[in-house]
Amino acid sequence: MTEPDIHLTLQPKNTPEGKHSIFLWTAASLFVVIGATSAILFLSSPPESAPAPLPSQEDIAYAGQLQLSELHLSAEKNFLGQQVVYLDGKIANRGNKTVRQLKVRLFFRDYYSQVILQEDQPMLAETAPPLAPGQTHNFQLRFDSIADSWNRQIPQFQLVSIGVQ
Repeated sequence: MTEPDIHLTLQPKNTPEGKHSIFLWTAASLFVVIGATSAILFLSSPPESAPAPLPSQEDIAYAGQLQLSELHLSAEKNFLGQQVVYLDGKIANRGNKTVRQLKVRLFFRDYYSQVILQEDQPMLAETAPPLAPGQTHNFQLRFDSIADSWNRQIPQFQLVSIGVQ
């Protein structure tokens, strides 16, 4: 019985096949490193706060006791040369309850009345002094990214959350 004729051929590393396998190993290693880094960043990021509960019908009704006045817009450039828009005004509590926090959603529109920016802002943060019955507080809201197509009008307000006592 004759033995089969077996020939082994070794490929030198500088051949296209050797370069191809080095490329595949490098790409696979890079993929693993990027995946591990992404997982670490994702898992170590602080958890997002839970969305504020929807206001009750009673809270929504009380929002009618809050009066906005002296609304005016101003703008300035920040140190990066970007336009920052400020909305200043006063909020008065005409009801008989104390307002502990108030968050609104503002809708900025373009010249065709299309919403180009929707942003939630606290008008009265939980850490701010409460707004007692009969009191008026000044407020200032800041916006960093309003599109150039904005119609330069005061935005529309919508109640997001309110805390009354």
